[in-house]
Amino acid sequence: MIPPKALDAWDIQPSTFEILAEGRVFRVLTRSGSRCVLKCMGKDSVNLQDRLEMETEILLHLYSSDVPVAIPIPSIGGLHTVEIDGSMYTLSPDLPRDETDPYVAKTSLEIGRSIAQLDTVLAQYDVSDFENRTWRSAPFREYRERLPVLLPYVPQQQYPSFESRAEALRQRLSRLEARSLPEQLIHRDLHYGNMLLSDGRVSGFVDCDHFSIGPRIYELAYFLGQTAQQAVAATAIERWMDSMIPLLTGYGSLINLTSEERETLYPLILQVVYSLALTAIETERVSFQLQLETIDWLHSHGDSIDLAVITLGK
Repeated sequence: MIPPKALDAWDIQPSTFEILAEGRVFRVLTRSGSRCVLKCMGKDSVNLQDRLEMETEILLHLYSSDVPVAIPIPSIGGLHTVEIDGSMYTLSPDLPRDETDPYVAKTSLEIGRSIAQLDTVLAQYDVSDFENRTWRSAPFREYRERLPVLLPYVPQQQYPSFESRAEALRQRLSRLEARSLPEQLIHRDLHYGNMLLSDGRVSGFVDCDHFSIGPRIYELAYFLGQTAQQAVAATAIERWMDSMIPLLTGYGSLINLTSEERETLYPLILQVVYSLALTAIETERVSFQLQLETIDWLHSHGDSIDLAVITLGK
């Protein structure tokens, strides 16, 4: 439930509200007819306040370059974040969304172009004092360190090749880690829950609270890894595969991926889903079995994905 008087700081009288994420995110319909989203960002602390201030600065930078994001609505006191009962909250406009099919080729092309626009503008943001205000996305080290934690949970009778495939991926990622990959500020949490679609286009990037510095290609890898498991859950993985080429073509219309990035994309997609599998064990928020099925499918179709990515546009 929304904390009592949570919207007083914005002088808003809610008519109705909808829970989008239990205890954290609420869609609010005001008595004036406007729609907005109230989000709990976590327990109040100096570090959190600094990070939320930084996130607002980045959102304003994106908004000024026509990237569709929701800028937090200032409170009566002019604050973008407000402390309520010991937790920090933001209130943002509710951006439009509809039931656009993301796997239609034309829409996939638009999605790829929109992600590239996002990355292009993020790359222009001055991160000179950013290192101490956020984290670095380190997918190569993360996989190496977390794989031993994951393996004991995998049913070997059901997935007899899991350990050998995981080890082969570890070796490949170790070789790729030494490659020179462009790094920049990235969103680091793109999927179809945080990317809103309307009328065949991207209408908004939301939940922008994972901004970090990392390999540029990790933006695409994370999105494709997340949406692969969403597609498996919806029995649409073949359509996901078909949509990959137009999506990458759209991305490439604004950003020319290096050969090193192309070779790294598929292994990093797998790394993302391995990480999601471990998160499923630790939090039980998503299905561990779903992640195992996604990993198995991606391994089985790896040659096709690799070839399609590496030869794209050639």
